[in-house]
Amino acid sequence: VLVSALPGGIDGVAAVGGVEMGASPGGGGGGDEASNDASGLAAVYRSETSIAMIVEYLDSFVSDHLRMVERLISAFWGRAPALTHFGTMVSMLLLGEARSSSGLEPQTQRQRLALLYLMEAVVRRSLVEFASERPAEKRAGAAKLDDACDRVLPEMPRLMEVCRPEEQKLLLISHVCKLLVEYAVENSRDQVLVNTTPLCKSICKTMEHAGPMDTIKYSVDALLTLARRFDEPKRVCFAMAQGLCERCGELLQPKVFAQRADEVRLVLSRLVVLSSRMTDMTFGKEDMVERMVELLHARSAWAAQAAAAHTGRRRGDRRPASLGRDCRRPPAGVPDAGVVQH
Repeated sequence: VLVSALPGGIDGVAAVGGVEMGASPGGGGGGDEASNDASGLAAVYRSETSIAMIVEYLDSFVSDHLRMVERLISAFWGRAPALTHFGTMVSMLLLGEARSSSGLEPQTQRQRLALLYLMEAVVRRSLVEFASERPAEKRAGAAKLDDACDRVLPEMPRLMEVCRPEEQKLLLISHVCKLLVEYAVENSRDQVLVNTTPLCKSICKTMEHAGPMDTIKYSVDALLTLARRFDEPKRVCFAMAQGLCERCGELLQPKVFAQRADEVRLVLSRLVVLSSRMTDMTFGKEDMVERMVELLHARSAWAAQAAAAHTGRRRGDRRPASLGRDCRRPPAGVPDAGVVQH
């Protein structure tokens, strides 16, 4: 459908992006910055129009299955330069609430979500290309990722702020942040990470957000990757771990635990993520470890009682109705983590 909408059918695929890689102000393998002359403005317009057309297609035909954007990327990879115009994508995400310089209509929230799916999938595809054993593909992937780092990472704090109100958007931009930060650190692209303070603050704010566990994992991975190279993220990581430990110790107290179950669940989920990536998150506090063990025993005892009651009902045992009801939910002070990944 998208190909048939292009002038000249498959021959018109080159129009998606308007100009070849390296000539667009929106990026795409290290593109030149836009000039103020007419040709530069025309390139900006073509880049924005091309990406807007892709986003509109996604919104119209696959809005409920946006992971299918990977199929579109596979079909047009290497044929549609606009797919790697990261600068244009960033501009459209940040200026989506207002009319762009080219006169395009503002993006809807669904279109912005589709654009984030597109950006995240393109970054992953670029990493696959970079990992290729073929020198030409590896160089092409490196050029795309270098351009993505140059154009996306400096704006990452603003992008996270724009995406913060919605969990799906924050999840996607957190994954983009993790992937690009890891690439930049592992491939000595430190120049795009000179000022890490705003990025660290934004990542920490994202971790405090009560969102999906994957968002927390991506944020922690990005922060720890930065800590391998820079001093500021190291200090932030240590301070965050200490603060989380103190907060957890406070919430595990018997008088507080049962009354603030939701907060306990939130803090413990972050403690689990950090514990699997760092050192002892209890900082040697034996009373905190003992309290965790007590809660585990209480939870185990309740689970055994509930299983026994369920087995008894299946066998037709006549037990007091109150026993069955009591076993359906944990006792006071033992919150159920549930199935939601928060």
